[in-house]
Amino acid sequence: MYENKPVWHIEEDTAEHILIVDDYNDKNPSLTVTNGAEYVLEELYQNGLLKGKRLFYKDTSGEIDEIQYEYPCRFLKFLPGNINWRGKL
Repeated sequence: MYENKPVWHIEEDTAEHILIVDDYNDKNPSLTVTNGAEYVLEELYQNGLLKGKRLFYKDTSGEIDEIQYEYPCRFLKFLPGNINWRGKL
């Protein structure tokens, strides 16, 4: 297992949702957002960004999925975000 936490950035932050992008790089391997969702949730929570928002992420293959969580930052499951993404939030 990698020692590094996932590397990611916020692409979009609205009143309803956050979209983050997984910045995994083979030259400097870390956990992916998929494998380190708990770390991502904790960081977003610590920075006051999660409350009342849905969390979507673009994975390393460009697919957008949703991280379902229980506030404040308990990971529940992944949902197929492409079904729910634009215009259906």
